[in-house]
Amino acid sequence: MPHDANTLIGRPHWSERWAFLAGGALLLLVGLGSVAWKQNPWGLAFLAVGAVTLLELRRCVVVREGELRAQGRFASRTVPLSSLQQVAVSPLAEVWVQPGSERPFYLHMVNRLATGSGAGVWEFPIRLRELAAADGAQLDAWGPDETIAPPEDIRPVFSR
Repeated sequence: MPHDANTLIGRPHWSERWAFLAGGALLLLVGLGSVAWKQNPWGLAFLAVGAVTLLELRRCVVVREGELRAQGRFASRTVPLSSLQQVAVSPLAEVWVQPGSERPFYLHMVNRLATGSGAGVWEFPIRLRELAAADGAQLDAWGPDETIAPPEDIRPVFSR
């Protein structure tokens, strides 16, 4: 994946991803051991929880070639940058976007920590707004140090 001036990538901090990797792998091993050696049906529950935990590693948001692609655990959502009306940070420090005719949604996968190589909660929306404006989006006003409560119809997942 190219890293140039027109590409923006957001994902959880490496320490969060590492914790999900270690926890998910441990749950899978316990589940496999329980099912394989003891034929314990509870092992299936450990396998399911371990698999869902490992799905956390898929979460990321990529902005390039005029579109924003948010990949969650189970679903993904692609939105043209030119259709964005608002990009802001909520009072709970979550980045959210408002596409033109679609329901607004959170970008939970953006790094919440202010360290690391990726853009954090406060840098990501600034850069995303720059890319969207360059692509022709008419964005509502937002200052980099302010928080805006998201619209009432926002959902924590990518449902439509």
